Amino acid sequence: MNIVKEFATEWGLDSLLLAKSLKSYDLKKPEEIPFREDLVKTLDATKATNQFAGSKLKLNMELNKVLPQWMQEMKLRFK
Repeated sequence: MNIVKEFATEWGLDSLLLAKSLKSYDLKKPEEIPFREDLVKTLDATKATNQFAGSKLKLNMELNKVLPQWMQEMKLRFK
């Protein structure tokens, strides 16, 4: 999925792990992100392309805000 790679690149995440997380995501539990801890470990502020690039702390804080919504949108789109 190109959209997964785009999001991963934007946030400095491992795209394969993000795809695995999305595949396991359950719409009935919208705040539960599979492999969240592992995803956070892959955060690379030097590879991120969004406005939070360069600051792992800010990147992590903002990712925690947008990731649940993104997961939900993607799961609904690709049902």
